[in-house]
Amino acid sequence: MEYKIIYHDESDFLKQAAQLHYESLSYRSFITSFGENFLYQLYKGILQTHIGFFACAIQDNQLKGFILGCFNSSKLILVVVKRLYIFFPLIISRIIKNPALMIKLYETLRYTNRSDERIRSELLVIAVKENYRSRGIGTFLLKLLEDEFKKYEIVIYKVTVHKDMHRSNDFYVKTGMKFLKTFYLSNLHWNVYVKNIE
Repeated sequence: MEYKIIYHDESDFLKQAAQLHYESLSYRSFITSFGENFLYQLYKGILQTHIGFFACAIQDNQLKGFILGCFNSSKLILVVVKRLYIFFPLIISRIIKNPALMIKLYETLRYTNRSDERIRSELLVIAVKENYRSRGIGTFLLKLLEDEFKKYEIVIYKVTVHKDMHRSNDFYVKTGMKFLKTFYLSNLHWNVYVKNIE
């Protein structure tokens, strides 16, 4: 297994990450409602604006897992706003099919206010292919994320996870994260965890 940090648009890996995110988290993730191309464009925008990075686990040039870190999650909305010409068609086509997405979109735009706006750095997404789980890949990706944060003198970060995703909650606790609070968004309860990086 090869591990690498991605700060620039490497389209093939970003598309594989978007596909993995869509396949692994659609049952619990509102953002996947806008499709794989939306995720790909969001990832691309995060890298282009230099507010985040990927740590990837790769084998035979295929992505087996990734983690997406963000230096300042309050700037995520700007990734979309500054590229409305890309995102608007992707969003509006889904809202036309499902108008209820409009309410969830509005709530999501206010997300950082609920998760804890004082802590800006965030683990946004972590996903590992199903047949590669329980091999320590997620834990190693988390270490890479923290090592990268430390290079930028970031000493604390957060992650939000659905309250009833027990396996994910257990993973964060087991890797040293501390429960901060629960908040309500898009008809679901979310837990916020924080970690001080040593």
